[in-house]
Amino acid sequence: MRANELAPGRFTWSKYPDQVSLEHVRVFLSDAKKKKNGNRVEGDGTRGWHLTASGTSWAKKHRSRLASVLEERVRLDQQTKRRLRVELSRIRQLPAWEKFLDGRTVSRREAEAVFRLSDYVRGLRRRLLIDRTTSLLQDDEEFAPFIQTMAALAAGTQEDRND
Repeated sequence: MRANELAPGRFTWSKYPDQVSLEHVRVFLSDAKKKKNGNRVEGDGTRGWHLTASGTSWAKKHRSRLASVLEERVRLDQQTKRRLRVELSRIRQLPAWEKFLDGRTVSRREAEAVFRLSDYVRGLRRRLLIDRTTSLLQDDEEFAPFIQTMAALAAGTQEDRND
């Protein structure tokens, strides 16, 4: 329903323009999930959909195109503010943060600690945990470069020379 509010008529049946076609929504989300389209979302109709880090980045880059959607300023609720404070405090105490500030090499295991990951967390769950913390901290000027570097290391997309 929200998709149809954001793009009126784009997700409706041609015969019944007042009815939203869930199939249209699913197809658009499935397309956004494809690698050729930037892997902007993950999930499915059963477990739900969420933006990936690249989806969030794309949305920020194309903010002007999405102006009507973003007109309402989203305020952080108290729970999110508290979580942000706790995460920042926890991360400042990690060896990865100190090494990053000093320009030293951070190991993959140290990067995984930023996202509370272990060897047992794999696949979709790993990506969800990385994306969750990345989304929370990517607007913080002090932490954004750090969190992007740690996300690449923890996801295995950046070479680790110490592990």
